[in-house]
Amino acid sequence: MSFGKQSSKKLLNTYCQVSIVSNLLVICFSVSYIIIPVQSILLDLFGIILILSWLMNILLIYLDDKFLIKDSEHGKLLNRFTYYYLIFFIIGILLIMLSQLISNFLLIGELSFFLSILMYINLLLGLIGIALFGINLALKNLSYMEYRGVFKLE
Repeated sequence: MSFGKQSSKKLLNTYCQVSIVSNLLVICFSVSYIIIPVQSILLDLFGIILILSWLMNILLIYLDDKFLIKDSEHGKLLNRFTYYYLIFFIIGILLIMLSQLISNFLLIGELSFFLSILMYINLLLGLIGIALFGINLALKNLSYMEYRGVFKLE
């Protein structure tokens, strides 16, 4: 009977590690997109990895909501951090949308240098910020998994 509990803990551990890798890939692709803004098949791959990474982070929040014991001290901290992640996720999406809006103004030609820098800053803050929060969420899950009484997996 304890085999099922141990394997579910190991499964969550592996899931957190895969989430960290996917968020690191998003950071690498985001930086390469800014450095080399050329349309290629890598951008399509970046879009797929980006959406999968965001879905993995949201699924991790769902798993935390389902299996986290919120009465413990570490459970409360992790629960609060999931809310912070969701708030920053919304802010990050708004930053990405703002960068797209600014790119439309670049087509007009008004203040093009200032607007292009502002566009790239908003895009990087949105993409990399969401990925960094996702890495932090997965790392917190991994570190709190060692404590007893935090997850209902024991």
